[in-house]
Formats: sequence, C-alpha cells, structure tokens
Amino acid sequence: MLSYLSLCIPPHVFWPAAFLSYGFPALILLNLVLLILALVQKRLTAFIWFFFFVLGAPYLLRTVRFNNAKKTDRTFRVLSFNTKLFRKPYVYDQFSTELINWVVADSSSVKCLQEYSTNTNWPGLDVTGKLHAAGYEGYAFVAQVDDRQHNPGLAIFSKLEFLNTGVVWQDPQSLNAAIFADLQYGDRVVRVYNVHLSSMKLKDRPEDWIDKITYFFEQLKNGSVKRSQQVNALIDHMKTSPYPYLVCGDFNETPYSYVYSRMRRELTNAFEKRGRGFGFTLNQKPYFLRIDHQFFSKEFRLQKYSVDKSMNISDHFPTYGYYILP
Repeated sequence: MLSYLSLCIPPHVFWPAAFLSYGFPALILLNLVLLILALVQKRLTAFIWFFFFVLGAPYLLRTVRFNNAKKTDRTFRVLSFNTKLFRKPYVYDQFSTELINWVVADSSSVKCLQEYSTNTNWPGLDVTGKLHAAGYEGYAFVAQVDDRQHNPGLAIFSKLEFLNTGVVWQDPQSLNAAIFADLQYGDRVVRVYNVHLSSMKLKDRPEDWIDKITYFFEQLKNGSVKRSQQVNALIDHMKTSPYPYLVCGDFNETPYSYVYSRMRRELTNAFEKRGRGFGFTLNQKPYFLRIDHQFFSKEFRLQKYSVDKSMNISDHFPTYGYYILP
C-alpha cells in the first residue's frame, strides 16, 4: 500500500517515497507468487493477495500494452531521441558519422533530440548545418558545461515554421534542461517541449563496497529529488501554454515513479495509448527500462507509437509518435 501511495508523493517533499516506488515491480511479482501459492494451497489469504493484485493492475497496464496502430495518413511524425552526443557505441571520445547521418536522414516532421551536439567548424560534425540543408529549421539549447566546443545540450528541429522558442528550466553544470518551440501547423499553432531530466550519474563509483552503497543511495536520492522539482516546473510552464502541446524526452524515470504519475495526470502517455509490448527504450544495462516518453494534450489524436530498436548506436532507442490535430 505504501508503494502504491508513494507514486503520489513528491520526492522533494519526502524523498523516501522514491525508494518505495523503485521496489514496485518486485512487490507486484512477489504478490503474484503469493497469490498463486495461496490458490494452490487453498488458503483464504488468496483473497488478500488478489485484492492487492487488483489494486496494482492499473499500474501493470503502464508496463505492457497490446494496442493496434491506426492509419498514419495526414499525421505528422515526432521523433524523440537521446543521441548520446553523437558518440560511437560504448565510447565518448569518437564521433559516429552513422548516427549523425541517421538523424539527418530521418524524415520526421519534428525531431526532439537530447544530448545533442554540433560543431560548425568541422563539416562532418556540423549536425545543425546538415539538418538545415535537409530543410529543417531548428532551436538548439547549449548547456552550461565545461566542454562547449561541440555545443552539447538539447535541440528541436522541424520542417514547420518556428514562431517562438525558449528555455523552461536548466540545471547548471549539466546537460539537463527543458526547452520548447511554438510551431505553425497549418492554421494552428502547436507547442513542442523537449525534456532531459536529471540523470543518476552513477559512473564515478568508489572502490570500497560500503562507499559504493552509500554513493549509490545518495545518487538515487538526489536524482529523484531533482527530477521531482524539474517536472513540477515543467508542468507549471505547460499550464500557461495557449496552444495544444506535446512533451517528449528522456525523463530518466520508469512508469513507476512520481514523475511519470504526475505527467500522466495532466496528459496522455503515447505508449499507453498506442504502444505494443513493453516499449523498453534503454539500450544499455539493465535494458528492461522505459525511461524515454512522449505525452500529449487532449487536443491531439495519436494514431501510432513505436520504439525503433534497429537504431542501436546510442544508449537509448528512438521513439516515434504519429499525431493528428483535428
């Protein structure tokens, strides 16, 4: 019950709630095992475990879906992709020409790119220049980090006309931020948000195992608190939008979290509406996580949603949403 309730508690108000939510999948699985055992042994406790399983069923529907796609005629496609600064797989000191060319060649109407990088002085790495040549306008946010020669940050590119752009919030000395762009879509205007919430930053781990546990705990706690504050700032900004809006990005949060629960109270999640299977988006250990999401306001109709696992250079898989604005 505490685990269920934790999804409604902001970690920046009560941080232990985040750890209760992390254990959610294991608790659901344990509950299912206990239910089966109670049924096999014909115990009355089966009613208890069945009751808790029914309570958790709506959360399970966040995990796996069997939706069918609708026709994608007259839709505009939105790509959301963490491009890992266009580096090669498993390395950060070599750029991937294949990944750059893939992003440029992608024909989506709107592209939301997290961990974006470009350099106008090197033709092979001038991603912005390549996208402009392919017919895309763009807005790129440059993060306040030490290595600025490749302009790391976030970007929104589109073949639609840009009317307005801006920064919702930014996390100093990190790549994390939220940006938006207002785009002319026929005789309507739509707002697109591109979001990259705070990462766990678990790479610089100490050697001693006790220190490792402490470090891991602190990073989980700090990350959860930051993302809780960031998503609230995002939602406050969303509520001021005079236009229908989409929210895409790397949320660094699973469907069992305050951040995800808070977003889906305001908007519809694209995977839940039109996704199939589990929709995992993480292309590194532990793999079985969906932390990249697309959400949309009630004015839109979603026809199809997919995760492209054929593009496996980055540590995330790209996601696609096919939208209609009636």
